[in-house]
Amino acid sequence: MLVAGPAAGALAGRVGSRPPLMVGTAFAAASFAFLAIAHSEAWHIVVAVGLLGLGIGLSFASMADLIVEAVPQTQTGEATGMNTIMRTVGGAFGAQIAAAIVTSHVDAGTRYPAESGFTAAFVLGTDRGRRRARGRDVDSEAPPGPT
Repeated sequence: MLVAGPAAGALAGRVGSRPPLMVGTAFAAASFAFLAIAHSEAWHIVVAVGLLGLGIGLSFASMADLIVEAVPQTQTGEATGMNTIMRTVGGAFGAQIAAAIVTSHVDAGTRYPAESGFTAAFVLGTDRGRRRARGRDVDSEAPPGPT
């Protein structure tokens, strides 16, 4: 995120704020997709977290820029404040939903979350991100079933 945030600003100056937002969304989705299929080695997690950091850094910086461009100057404070509140609430709910999915798939022998729980959480996160990027109402569509 430390690298991607400033890069989003530089890219926005050249190509506008929408392309870095879309690239950031693609990086985040790629991170979840990668974790859904490969998460048994430490380097898998490192690569996925790196992709997620790039995605979030590009997306958050670009989103703030797009919000400022979209509202009248007198409403910039309210608009950016709502963006911050929605990010915070979304992050809190998203983390809890993912935790609920992971812990609902408990291995009876070890009493630890089974691999299927992690995979289901990553697939759900990736599918929601894909639909949101395409402009679909993600809350009105049924989530995919467990894999």
